Amino acid sequence: MSSFDLLLLGLALAMDAFAVSIAKGMVIRRYLLPNAFKIAFFFAFFQGLMPFLGFMFGCIFDERLTAVSHLLSFLILTFLGIQMIRSHEEPNDCLDIKNILVLAVATSLDAMAAGLSLAFLEVDIIIAILYIMAVTFCLCFAGAILGKKLNKILKNKATMFGGLLLIFIGIKIIIDQISSLG
Repeated sequence: MSSFDLLLLGLALAMDAFAVSIAKGMVIRRYLLPNAFKIAFFFAFFQGLMPFLGFMFGCIFDERLTAVSHLLSFLILTFLGIQMIRSHEEPNDCLDIKNILVLAVATSLDAMAAGLSLAFLEVDIIIAILYIMAVTFCLCFAGAILGKKLNKILKNKATMFGGLLLIFIGIKIIIDQISSLG
């Protein structure tokens, strides 16, 4: 794969994480840059880890796991979106490490399938992972900052909008999976 192909792969894999970063950025009340960095770091780490796992265990993972990963992503994102809408907590509580880790894993499950395909293409997995992580980090950092700016526009509706965005991303993952089967 060329560098351009790896860049496009990184962009494709990072889109869900970028959208979730916008949602998380909407609930940042203070310490914008450290929180944006935290969000971007965890999303980039898991977007790099999952293709590696898919690559390393390619013979174990098959299409059935890919289908389940989409359903699992949908369930996690929808659950967290509902929790975010119903939450009466301080918005910064939505930025704790546990919450970000769950979202990072949920948005990176499709990257595991990409890692499996990279194994069959005999791609240098380290180079591919570096591209994926760099693109994801940049997009998620920018997404968190964009979300913070949207928060100023949406005022006190930001947490609800962020929760709806998570639910929408979960539904989109399921729709994309169903349309790829048909």
